[in-house]
Amino acid sequence: MRFTLAGSSRALIYVAALLAAFVLAGCSGAGGGKKLEYETSASLPPLEVPPDLTALEVSDSYAVPTAGGGRVSASQVGQAGGEIETQSGMMPQFETVTVKRAGQIRWLEVQATPAQLWPKLRDFLQEQGLEIARDDALLGIMETTWAENRAGITTTGLRKYFGKLYDAGTRDKYRVRVEREGEGVTAVYLAHRGAKEAVADEDIIKWEVRPSDPELETEMLRRLMIYLGRDAAVAQAQLDNASDQSSPMRLGETEGRPTLVIEEVFGRAWRRVGVALDRLALVVEDQNRAGGTYYVSYQGDERYERGFLSGLFGGEDKDKLSVGTRYQVQVLDQGSYVEVTAYDAEGMSLPDSVATEVLSRLQEELK
Repeated sequence: MRFTLAGSSRALIYVAALLAAFVLAGCSGAGGGKKLEYETSASLPPLEVPPDLTALEVSDSYAVPTAGGGRVSASQVGQAGGEIETQSGMMPQFETVTVKRAGQIRWLEVQATPAQLWPKLRDFLQEQGLEIARDDALLGIMETTWAENRAGITTTGLRKYFGKLYDAGTRDKYRVRVEREGEGVTAVYLAHRGAKEAVADEDIIKWEVRPSDPELETEMLRRLMIYLGRDAAVAQAQLDNASDQSSPMRLGETEGRPTLVIEEVFGRAWRRVGVALDRLALVVEDQNRAGGTYYVSYQGDERYERGFLSGLFGGEDKDKLSVGTRYQVQVLDQGSYVEVTAYDAEGMSLPDSVATEVLSRLQEELK
């Protein structure tokens, strides 16, 4: 059989039109609201994360004392580890799950003890397709591994057949903090961290931190509420209508040092500051609640990077913090309020401009 040039051209045009139709079909399916669709590492290649995106192991050797107002941390649930393990197969009924909000941070208050809630949180994250990287009941901290959200990858057109070959180019991980809020009531805080691919060289792709996404945090809280027994419509309404319980705060000086004063009792201020630090890419690597100290590493934030025009014309960097630098953030209990200060990794004074930058970002996140 012979093919004429005209016939070949028509065939090529037909194939090109077919491919274009597939592509357009794929594009048309890209709309819609933001959703979450994580898959376990069993079906995804492992994420290669550079050292500057890998948090250090946190020591369990320090004590976590009782906070003011009769509140205790998850570490004081009696021998919590044993109690939690014995309840891992139980299905406790959570009669009350409510949403609280202070500024941009939302959290849940659940009528349950940390021991009752802990295994349910673990099961919930795993059912979302997320693997647990850190499971520390004594500190009340659970953290997932990095995971790819494939909800943004269309499954129409050619991707219907080659979807696994496409990568979203982003990764998410979540950190959950659990604290006993009162008799039979537990507070659950959830913070998102993000990473994205960036081309470092022609053949090298590296991962960079991207800003945390409050929408993903809210969606995960909504799913958690449903998992704990709330009606979907009720859960969404509570998240949308939660009243703001922000506490007054002001940035000033104490004994010549930049200080952020938050008019809030230590227990709640400590937890909110921890969540805010994670969202600001000042990632908590270690903490000493007895001393009121977070040990953080700055991993970069697009919101404060140098703009294109300022770089082109020799302008100054907008970001006053150095990527990879470690700092200490201290939350000091003053009774009815706390004082938040920032130091270098050794606990020595920072230049006022740097300390003020850390505290200003924290204040903005807590508003």
